[in-house]
Amino acid sequence: MTHRWHMSRMGTLDQVRFLGAADLNALPKLDYTVWVALVCPLHGLDMDQRTLELIDRDGDRGIRVPEILAAVQYVCEHLRDPGVIFTPGDRLPLEAIDDSHESGARLVRSARRILADLDTSKQDSVGIEDSGDLLRILSAARFNGDGVVTTSASDHPEVISAIEDMLRCYGGVIDRSGNKGVDSATVTRFHADLQAFDQWWRGAEDGTESARELLPLGDDTPQAVAAWMAVRHKIDDFFSRCRLSAYDPSAQAVLGQGAANWHKLAGQELATLPPEVAELPLQAPDGSGTLRLDEVLNPAWSEAIQHFRRSVCSALAGDISVLHQDTWQQICTRLEPHWRWSQAKAAPAVEQLGIIRIRALLDSDELTQIQQLIGEDLAVADEVDGIADVDRLLRYRRDLARLLRNFVNFDEFYRLDRQALFQAGYLYLDQRRANLVLEIDNPDLHAPFAALSRCCVVYCRCQRAGQTPMTIAAVLTRGDLSQLMPGRGGIYYDRQGRDWDATVIRIVEAPINIRQAFWSPWRKLANFIETQAERLASAKQDHVDETLGAGIGSLIADGERPATTARTPFDIARFVGIFAAIGLAIGAIGGAMGSMLAAFSRLAWWQIPLALLGIMMVVSGPAMVLAWLKLRSRTLGPLLEGCGWAINGRVHITRPLGQVLTQRKRLPPGSRRVGTDPYGVYRWQRWTLVIIFATLFIGCAWWYRWHLSQPAMLPEITPIEQPAGE
Repeated sequence: MTHRWHMSRMGTLDQVRFLGAADLNALPKLDYTVWVALVCPLHGLDMDQRTLELIDRDGDRGIRVPEILAAVQYVCEHLRDPGVIFTPGDRLPLEAIDDSHESGARLVRSARRILADLDTSKQDSVGIEDSGDLLRILSAARFNGDGVVTTSASDHPEVISAIEDMLRCYGGVIDRSGNKGVDSATVTRFHADLQAFDQWWRGAEDGTESARELLPLGDDTPQAVAAWMAVRHKIDDFFSRCRLSAYDPSAQAVLGQGAANWHKLAGQELATLPPEVAELPLQAPDGSGTLRLDEVLNPAWSEAIQHFRRSVCSALAGDISVLHQDTWQQICTRLEPHWRWSQAKAAPAVEQLGIIRIRALLDSDELTQIQQLIGEDLAVADEVDGIADVDRLLRYRRDLARLLRNFVNFDEFYRLDRQALFQAGYLYLDQRRANLVLEIDNPDLHAPFAALSRCCVVYCRCQRAGQTPMTIAAVLTRGDLSQLMPGRGGIYYDRQGRDWDATVIRIVEAPINIRQAFWSPWRKLANFIETQAERLASAKQDHVDETLGAGIGSLIADGERPATTARTPFDIARFVGIFAAIGLAIGAIGGAMGSMLAAFSRLAWWQIPLALLGIMMVVSGPAMVLAWLKLRSRTLGPLLEGCGWAINGRVHITRPLGQVLTQRKRLPPGSRRVGTDPYGVYRWQRWTLVIIFATLFIGCAWWYRWHLSQPAMLPEITPIEQPAGE
């Protein structure tokens, strides 16, 4: 049978309602066109991020319809009554889990393991506080089923030491508990490397003549070869310079002093030796071809040369103070085989353990014991893996219903007792509290979406000590914008109740209400007149200052000018033009006022208020109609789409909803004003001025009408008598 859905209409939006388990089971058959949202982001939502990440199975940082359906299906399969998710709470009785199939039975076993490991007294139900800290649970367990064992998996010091050796050689694998351990592949690799290194080392111990050449200093040979290789190229460089000096004595100064390098060093800070010093020769070369070890050496190489002298020269050439080129060649010949042999070294990762430790590990059964521990760990893998599934089920039990009410429908958005998932908090600004606040990343990218929503949006930069600054977008649906501008400050309270300093950085203007639209043209006219008056006053002030300065300068010049100098005559024509222009302006204004008074004088007294109202409607009417059309088309969709949502339903912001989304200042219930404001401007004063001006205007119009209605007083004309006979 077709499932009968219950629908509710909120703000002109038809949306489904969730009443129980039957609605959850029928959700996969619900047409996508009925869903309010199709995609929502993981960031910026008032929900546990771990729950959102569990639902977001593909990891694209966005939750889509198939992922919602998969989460609902998981709940329906593992709960006897899936409708329990619509009741508040985060604990789940074990009997509520459907154990009639293997997956549900495994969840019950895992839940009991959680309660047993934590030694909790609540053995009949499990909660997120029990399963949420999965690392804490698994850290307390010896085996956690991931096939990785740490040093805590064994009590035998030899086994623990072997695990530490592998960690030192390979770095280890991260265990579920967060600690480093080893897995079966690491143990297998370690055993193979130990055997390879032991076999390679035995090549120098087979007793043959060639084998004895590989270790001329016995066990100290590797350290001696390292000291020799550290200075080999530099000593070769020195003896090459000596040979060139013997070939051409004139080159000795250039090869020994390195004049070019000294010029580079002359202007540098030499508190520490710069790299250029290492390029200089060990000593000044000469034709003798000897390196005097007791004399001053290049400071950059002195320590390495002395180490080479102690570990190599003393063992192969005795305690010498002068190194001849022949002796140097003999040392190279003795150490060269070991160096070449070491280049073919097998498994260098385990070399740091030393051949003695390597052979001890090969001769013991410690690696076998570690493999047995790994097998025991894997034996509980199925049970421990179920802990993660228990955590998933508990999070779905707590959070999934709320996500459905903010995805399939927007039930929480239309409720007054709590905020929706996408509402970030409250913004207090200009005696208003904005309830629809969104966290955004970039105002420049979000502003075009705000313009499409037909809403008035204020962007604020929020800062708090010790926190990363953030940007919010607040929707204003009441009041006006007359006092709002970039730079105004407010207070933003986030979901945790923390207060942030908010500063307006951008405003996307849109009509807020019809009253604002009515006064908008008049405010613009008043602002225009005020601007023009300020501009005219400023220009006149500048002209007066300029004229005054010129006059003072002229007086000073007249005082210094010879008496015979002629004064500039008074230009009466220029002043006549100025007065004529002023007269024309006054005449134009008077003519306009006279025409208006004449028009009003032809009206009856009861028609004058109607005419004034008509003028006001002609001026404000277009703005009011345009505002009404925009207010009817206000929608939430573009605002959320600018944050990463994909809104399918037409979520209109109607006038009643707008009254809720922004709250204006209101006095506490039952309060009353006491006393008077000695500095305030009272309403009766404003209305008195309005009535006085209206009375004067109507009186002038009435007088003008009465004046025109009087008959003209023409002089009496005496008829001219005609002479008789004519």
